[in-house]
Amino acid sequence: MKLLHQDSQATDPLYHKIQKNNPHFDPPTLLKDQVEELYKICHNLLDKKFPSQIKHDFASCYSELYFCATFIKRLHLNVTHPSDKGPDFYIQELDCWAEVVTISNGEKDNPNSIPQVIYKVASDNPSDKIILRITSSFTSKAEKILQYIKKGLIKDSQRIIICISGGWIEPFYRLSPYPVGGFPEVVRALLPIGDMVLVINKDNKIIEKKFEYRDNVSKAKRNKEIQPIETDYFIDPKYSFISGVVYSYANITDSIKASDLGRDFFIIHNPLAKHPVPLKSIKCGTEYKIEIESDLIKITPIKHERKSSTRTFRVKNSSA
Repeated sequence: MKLLHQDSQATDPLYHKIQKNNPHFDPPTLLKDQVEELYKICHNLLDKKFPSQIKHDFASCYSELYFCATFIKRLHLNVTHPSDKGPDFYIQELDCWAEVVTISNGEKDNPNSIPQVIYKVASDNPSDKIILRITSSFTSKAEKILQYIKKGLIKDSQRIIICISGGWIEPFYRLSPYPVGGFPEVVRALLPIGDMVLVINKDNKIIEKKFEYRDNVSKAKRNKEIQPIETDYFIDPKYSFISGVVYSYANITDSIKASDLGRDFFIIHNPLAKHPVPLKSIKCGTEYKIEIESDLIKITPIKHERKSSTRTFRVKNSSA
């Protein structure tokens, strides 16, 4: 069963572009072949409208394919799709629902949109704007999930994860750069982590790393006013129904070999989750174990792609 077909009614340029042969790839049909391979794995787990939807929203549909294929092919989990009326996927071993969302650059005239890179021109990494895109996607999906719970499509006893794809934003920014010992934007979108502070002794040696407490980022409104947007969702009991977030920065140019799927994942556990996902049950990429101890947040990164010792950081709540 083929997913991609030439269709003059398709409105997404990406849908047409990836079907063309590209001499820079071997084989030239690589991108198209990868989509078809993922579809072969997931075709029976998608909404009935998926084949038509991908013609108009390719990035979002590809993100669904990628997350689903990673759960099945890399993690060997039993994934089902009980109904088109509910969340995207259900992972049986974890008794966990997964809802997928894809972030975009935003509208061109929006002051909070992620800017395009101008090559050979120096520019700052738009970290706060990326965080704003993540928080917007997280809160919109959380609201949708609450409706699923109210309708009985999700039981109050079940786990829920939100899968966020950032692979389709401005290519230069999708890889989520962050300093050694620091955290990617998705972690700082969910927890009140500000700038890294280095404590250096008189011999110019770093003796301690700290992080400033920051529970919001600034959003510019069209009337030039500034609105603070929360970045502390995972220390807010209001969101305890969310077990965690899985963030991916992969897009169609990334390998879909079983060993490569999910290498880009950031898995962030909600420390206040009513029904937490067991640690290491999504064993790929980098996982973040979050613990709250009095007025401190303890964050332990666990890297699954290569052997390394885990390090623990503490983010002090300056308002406590």
